[in-house]
Order: sequence, then structure tokens, then C-alpha cells
Amino acid sequence: KSLISLKAKEANLYGSLRTFKGDLNTLDISGNNLEGDLDFLADQTSLVELSVASNRFRGAFPSLQSNKQLQKLDFSNNYLSGNLPSFSYLSKLEVLRGKGNSFVGSVPHLYGNDALIELDLSYNKLDDASLVPDLPNLALCYLNFNSFECSLSKGVISNCQASCITTDTSTSESLRIRIEGNVNEFNEKVFKRNVANITSASEQRFEILQVSSGSVIIDLKIYPPLTNPSTEGSSKRL
Repeated sequence: KSLISLKAKEANLYGSLRTFKGDLNTLDISGNNLEGDLDFLADQTSLVELSVASNRFRGAFPSLQSNKQLQKLDFSNNYLSGNLPSFSYLSKLEVLRGKGNSFVGSVPHLYGNDALIELDLSYNKLDDASLVPDLPNLALCYLNFNSFECSLSKGVISNCQASCITTDTSTSESLRIRIEGNVNEFNEKVFKRNVANITSASEQRFEILQVSSGSVIIDLKIYPPLTNPSTEGSSKRL
């Protein structure tokens, strides 16, 4: 009879796990002194609950895309680093905890994770939360104590206790945008208002230098934040 559940929480385990036999539904090895990488999870395909929290694991967090039934995932309080993988393929995921590591880059996009109730990626080194959608069932969200670059959506700030900084408050940027439509029907005021809303920036920071046909081509200049410090993004980030 094959093993389907292994619970060894706070069992005073030491060392590393290189291979792991058995296709488990539940694996809880939290609160030990295990180290090394998490490559031993690669062979698992049936996990519903997984906790490797509060150990000494290092390296990248592996993809768990074969575990379509996963509902609870906790890898918090380790020494994990690098970029987080996407979790969008885990449509049944309800709890995602990865706080207290050294992850960098973006909060992974969570489109497809509508079942998510709790998200905790606090106390990392993440710098981008632009891919965090409005999740209908999310009740607990913690993204505080990261290194987010402004701007952040109002939802991320109010619901996830996140804050941000703007590292460049002096540089302007120019870009060309092409959109479908008729140049004769293009409304500059509406366009600037929409861009400001999308980027959570002041409308005064945008100047339309030129509008030309084919379909509608807009040459746009973006000025630095109007105040320093600012919660608006830098011109380059916008």
C-alpha cells in the first residue's frame, strides 16, 4: 500500500532530501532543520497540502504545475531566492504562504487563482506587484516589507498592506503609442485621463506631443513625479 500522507512537523529532522519516493496527498515537514534545495518535490503530482515552512531550504522554488489539486502551499521562513514561478495553473489553491525568504522580481500573476483566500509574500525583496489581480475570495493578503517600486494599485496598498518607493524622480521619458481608431475622432483629454487612471499617476505628467494617422499614433512625453518623495511610479516605469 502506497504512502499518501507524511506529517513530520517539528520532528527535529536534519540534513537534505535528494529523492522522495511516493506520490503524496499531504506533506508537512515544517519546523525542522532541513536544508538544500526543493528539487525532491519534482516527482510529486498529487499534492493537496504542502508545507516546507520554517526550515533552511535554499535556491529557487520549483514549479508544481503537475499538482493540479493543490489547495494549501506554505514555504515561508526559509532561505529561498530568485523569481517566484507562476501559480496560475493551480486553480484550486486557497492558501499561498511564502513570507520570510529572499524572493526578487514580481509577485507572480495570479490570474486563474480565484479560489485563493490567503496570500502572504511579506518580508521578501519583491519589487513589482503590477500583476496582482482583484481576487474575489481573497480575505487575507500580506505584501508588506518588500521593495516595491511605485506605483501600486489602490487595492494592493489598502488590502495587502503594501508600500512602495520611487527611485527616479527626475527623468522624463518619451514613447510612441499606436491604437486602433480614426485620428479625426481621437480625444486627447480622454486619452490622457485614461492613461493617468491606468498608471495611477497625475494627469499633468502626460503631454501629447503629436498625433498622426495610421491608425492613431500618439507621441507621448511622461514627466517625473510632481512631488518627492512620491507614491507615483517613475517615468520609465510608467
